[in-house]
Amino acid sequence: MEKSDSKEKLILSAARQEFMSKGFAGARMQDIADAAGANKALVHYYYKSKDNLFRIIFFEAVEKLVPQLKSLIENKQLSTITKLEGLVDVYMDMLVANPHLPLFVINEMHSNREIRKRGIQQLLHQLPIQDFIYEIRISIQKKEFKSFDPLHLFLNILSMCVYPFVAAPLIQKLVQFNNKEYETFLLERKNHIRIFVKSMVLNYEQ
Repeated sequence: MEKSDSKEKLILSAARQEFMSKGFAGARMQDIADAAGANKALVHYYYKSKDNLFRIIFFEAVEKLVPQLKSLIENKQLSTITKLEGLVDVYMDMLVANPHLPLFVINEMHSNREIRKRGIQQLLHQLPIQDFIYEIRISIQKKEFKSFDPLHLFLNILSMCVYPFVAAPLIQKLVQFNNKEYETFLLERKNHIRIFVKSMVLNYEQ
């Protein structure tokens, strides 16, 4: 039984690497089997189909993010600016742990597979974004924040967090960082984004 569990985990690990690096269309069940040291029939025995295996890989990564963000946004004990800083922390920590995830999600959202797209959309709809936008608008009305459109703020945060992962090969080439140096840079970047967000929203003239 223990050996069976171990093989199942090896297949899942191989599938994670295959899907994240090649996307759904490029991933091959045979390549997953080879990387796990198993045969293709065993992969199908454990996970039934490529669609099912993809669903497991995708949701195990993203489902970790949604509860964290939901809990952060709904926390009444935190100030709005603390939540915004926390948003950066959660995004960046998740992306450092799953660097291929942003491009993976973007590619799948552009795919023609409605089942996968609906799954992604349903997951994102769990986030109380509209409630958080309302909270930000209240801070603007109270003059705690500068006047701005909260949607632009969300897009700025998302872009600043995601772009270094999507464009990693280009950036590493430009600045001549090896993988270890780039990982250190990404960890430093989290604090820079937090500082930028605070300077962008806080009204120091109140």
